[in-house]
Amino acid sequence: MKKYELLTEPRKITEGGVVYQIKALRDFGDVEAGDLGGWIDESSTLDHESDSWIYDNSMVFDGSTINSGSIIKNATGISDSVISGTILIGCDIKEKSTIINSSLIFCTMVNSYALGSTLDDCFCTDSSVGHDTTINGSEVNFSTVMEQCHLSSCTINTSIIDSRSVIHSQIIDSAGTE
Repeated sequence: MKKYELLTEPRKITEGGVVYQIKALRDFGDVEAGDLGGWIDESSTLDHESDSWIYDNSMVFDGSTINSGSIIKNATGISDSVISGTILIGCDIKEKSTIINSSLIFCTMVNSYALGSTLDDCFCTDSSVGHDTTINGSEVNFSTVMEQCHLSSCTINTSIIDSRSVIHSQIIDSAGTE
């Protein structure tokens, strides 16, 4: 049974397309039948099986998929990306990013990958963030941050960081392993 429908009133977006608001058709998770959700460009964007939901003014478009209980809130914008089992609040996710079993708050991810990670107030481009990694207030560019890293208020460029805690630092063109 379908869990939502697309409303017929389109909303134009600056990226050139249109999105449609979703409306819940049944109760699931903390969503009740009749609740209005965010905006998507096509029905294949949000799954009907799990408790995934796009809230408020969040928009998901351009071939993105949301599934496996993902929660999208607070004006998050997602384009051309895959989100699975993840909580996103106030984020901008685009250009073939993949976010799996992670929690991101006020982050920007461009052409990046996160698995089992917690990111807060971060900017990541062309980067990969590994399992059990926490990144707060950092910029990570062209880098791989491996498992069990903790980064805080850092600038990380063209680096490989593995099993480290990095606080208030700038790491550029380096590799670190433990």
